[in-house]
Amino acid sequence: MFVLRKLEKRNSWGGAAMFKAFFYADELCNGGMPPEVAPFAHSVANFLRQVGLLGSKTSNRRLKYCLNGDRKSEIYDLLDSKRATDERVRKYLFSGDDVISARILDKYFAEDLDEGDDGDKTA
Repeated sequence: MFVLRKLEKRNSWGGAAMFKAFFYADELCNGGMPPEVAPFAHSVANFLRQVGLLGSKTSNRRLKYCLNGDRKSEIYDLLDSKRATDERVRKYLFSGDDVISARILDKYFAEDLDEGDDGDKTA
């Protein structure tokens, strides 16, 4: 969820040549990523790329990610509800021994609203 939120806050959407923005994978954990989540960010981003929610490319021998603009409404639904409806995503997020409480999301996503996020997701 934090990977999606971080890319969305930075307006890192893939798309037509003039309207795309990518974010370096090695900078995912810089600034604003909770320490409980940071160790999982790269594997989650890779998984989200595999299921098509993220796009990727290599630039200057560094991996970059973007949100898949073709799945914009699904990504916003996921960010708004904080619930994965895709069965593959749910299975992945709940696999393994390390489960992080969703209450962490409340604290950090509330800070997004405090920064003046008016909820308009049409742009």
